[in-house]
Amino acid sequence: MPQIRRLHQYKRKTQRQSWTSEQMMLALAAIKNHSASYRECEELYNIPRSTLQRRILGKNKLAVDDQKVMGSCISVLPKVIEDSIYDYCIKMEEMLFGLTQEDVLKCLPMTLLRRTMLNTHSRMERLD
Repeated sequence: MPQIRRLHQYKRKTQRQSWTSEQMMLALAAIKNHSASYRECEELYNIPRSTLQRRILGKNKLAVDDQKVMGSCISVLPKVIEDSIYDYCIKMEEMLFGLTQEDVLKCLPMTLLRRTMLNTHSRMERLD
């Protein structure tokens, strides 16, 4: 059976974004206050200059200010619902019931599905 991937348990595969939110916040504040240049902040806080420039200009597709986004997957469900679906799938697998993607989608309330699909489409349009 293919392994179920939980977005909230994303594990880093590269050394990208090895800076902390605190480092980013300090670097952005220094640049905005004109107390340091992009190059100085790059060396001092170990944050790529292009990342700093994108953050200052507000051109990031997902992350804003000092916020970090892990991976390219976007969770459109609240963590509580995602966890309950995951637990349900694991429980059904332990009882030897194979679930298809359609079976899992039937578990979700229709209003949540509609909201999720609308959010996904609007996010994808914003990314283009």
